[in-house]
Amino acid sequence: MAKVNFAKIASFKTGDVMANGTMQTSLAALAGIKEGSASLNIGEPEVTDINIEESDTPFASSEGSREVDLTLEIIGAEAQQLAPLIGGTYTAASAGNREKITIGAGVGSVLKAIEFAGKNADGEDVIVSLPKTKILYSVPGTITKNDVRGWQLKCKVLQPDDGAGNLTDWMIIESGAEG
Repeated sequence: MAKVNFAKIASFKTGDVMANGTMQTSLAALAGIKEGSASLNIGEPEVTDINIEESDTPFASSEGSREVDLTLEIIGAEAQQLAPLIGGTYTAASAGNREKITIGAGVGSVLKAIEFAGKNADGEDVIVSLPKTKILYSVPGTITKNDVRGWQLKCKVLQPDDGAGNLTDWMIIESGAEG
C-alpha cells in the first residue's frame, strides 16, 4: 500500500466536465507550475449542533458542506493553453498581428475537470482527479525584475452528478504502482 501524501506536483491537466459526472479521460497538460505555489485545501465540514433544554451538551450534530480547493500559479503556459482556463478566446498570430487572448465582460470563471499527479514522500506516484471544478483566476502580487508573476488559478471543487440528479464521486485519489 502506497502512502497518500504529497511532496511534489509533476503534472497538471484539465478537460471538459463530463455530463455523466465521471472523470474526463481526454485531458490537456498545462506546464509551468511555479514552485511553492500549489496548495490543496480540504476544509473541515460545517457542523451544526442540535441542542435540547435539558442538557448543556449537544443532543446531536449534523455535518454540512466543506470548502475544497486547489490553488496554484502558472508561469509557463502558452496563450493557447491558458485561454480556456480563464474564459478567454485564443487567436493565433497572423500577418501583422500577434497571438492574443481576448476576455469578454463578466467572464470570471470556467468549469473544468482537473487531474494533478505527483509523488509522495517515498517517491511513489499519487494522482488526484477532480471531475468538476470552477476555476477562478487572478494575477496577484507585484511585478519585479527579480521574480516572474503568473496566473493564479483557484480551482473550487464542485459536486458532480450523472445528469439525472444522482451524485457521483467528487475526488478520486490513486497511489502507488499499477497492479
